[in-house]
Amino acid sequence: MPNAYDVAKAGGRHAAWMREQQELGERQLRSARRSLQKQVALHLGWLDNPTSKVQDWNGRSALYQQGLLRKWQQDIQRQRQQIEIIEGVMKEKGHER
Repeated sequence: MPNAYDVAKAGGRHAAWMREQQELGERQLRSARRSLQKQVALHLGWLDNPTSKVQDWNGRSALYQQGLLRKWQQDIQRQRQQIEIIEGVMKEKGHER
């Protein structure tokens, strides 16, 4: 299965977003990666403890809860793909870790 960078480079999902990242310098790319990593950690924390994000979680309907959990999971997936793309762009520019 190809990674998100390869898919974007071939013109697939996140291709436009990747082109924007290719215009950034090394410091900006590293900052963007850190920011996305923090967002992943936040979302994982919300999945583990939804009340840390939604104080009245237990008062919400099961449908609402399921929808929000699904959204957070999708956010994590997208953010991880974006991290892969940033790392691919950094590698292509010679800014490896």
